[in-house]
Amino acid sequence: MIRQSQWFLKWGVPASVSALVGGVLLGTLYWAAARTDEVAAVRQKGLVSLIVSKMQSAVAHDQESATVWDDAVVKTKERDLDWLDANLGRWMNTYFGHDVAIVLSANGQAIYQFAADSAKGLSPEGLRSAYSPLANRLHERLIAGDEDGISDRVLSIGESDLLYVGSRPAVVSVKPITSDTGRIEQSAGDENLHVAVRFLDGDFPSDIGTEYQFAEMQFTTTMPDDKRHSQIALTSRSGQVIGYFSWHPFEPGTSVLHATLPVVGLSVIAIFIVASPWQVMRSGDVRSSSSPITRNFSIWRCMIR
Repeated sequence: MIRQSQWFLKWGVPASVSALVGGVLLGTLYWAAARTDEVAAVRQKGLVSLIVSKMQSAVAHDQESATVWDDAVVKTKERDLDWLDANLGRWMNTYFGHDVAIVLSANGQAIYQFAADSAKGLSPEGLRSAYSPLANRLHERLIAGDEDGISDRVLSIGESDLLYVGSRPAVVSVKPITSDTGRIEQSAGDENLHVAVRFLDGDFPSDIGTEYQFAEMQFTTTMPDDKRHSQIALTSRSGQVIGYFSWHPFEPGTSVLHATLPVVGLSVIAIFIVASPWQVMRSGDVRSSSSPITRNFSIWRCMIR
């Protein structure tokens, strides 16, 4: 019985203390890591939502680099297709990455259309059904003289939305072609229109992932079931969900936890090693005083006194 008690004091107590300290440390680290990862995931979702919102604004802003221009007004009225191709079509794709560019007359008829290789296979009907409601709404606003939203940065009114163009999700933006100097007057509603389409599948998710360091960024038409991935819904102005952006979230808490685990393990071992000799000394005090070591230690202690 005494031997069992001494064994427990020598090894059981240090092991229990070490396990308790290790358990508390691990539990605290796991909790902190989980909370950190949750906060990081929320911030990443907010960032992706902001990127998509900025993308809509960026497409419209890109258009104004060529649609608010005296030359564009003149060349569109002249139906100069070569000029339109060079400035309102191919250039928009080369410089801004727009997949489709269309120039419409005031009554909504297509004057010119450009489609990049990334947009091959789209039917004219699919394009028209996507941009026509926006073009009609913008035409009505132009007739009414609506200037809501115009600022130092936004030079003309416009209409944009997240829509399906055929079977593909895209940012669709419509802008009027207007004078930049004010020298060319146009009656309200007589403005020709420019349509820009930027697809949200294809290269766009990977471009976002590369620029903002989102791992495995991709577009999906259905909500991912994988709990390891984060996602946000892409919704049109009417509230229709047109798809999801999904990515593997950055987990700073988990990264720190994995880096810290070896240190925790070493700390537990160190506690066990330090506690074991102390328990050996304690157990030595309850041994028989006939032990030479104990006698010598008692004599030495008396001499000190």
